[in-house]
Amino acid sequence: AIAACARGFAWPAALQLLEDLAVPGEVSYTSVINACGNGHEWSLAVHLLSLMKSSWISPSRISCNATISACEKGQAWRE
Repeated sequence: AIAACARGFAWPAALQLLEDLAVPGEVSYTSVINACGNGHEWSLAVHLLSLMKSSWISPSRISCNATISACEKGQAWRE
């Protein structure tokens, strides 16, 4: 369901689904990070990557690339 939200640019719904999970994992976080990137919410994507680390979830290369992509889509490189 989260991945479908990412494809449909529905990052708020994806974030809500993540919050509703009892124990979210790396794949769930990555899907929401992708949704944030599609919605140009790069700062939220960076925050979610940070949350993964503080929750003892090791970000994968895919998670990191999704976050970088979100920053690119949101033109965060200008800041």
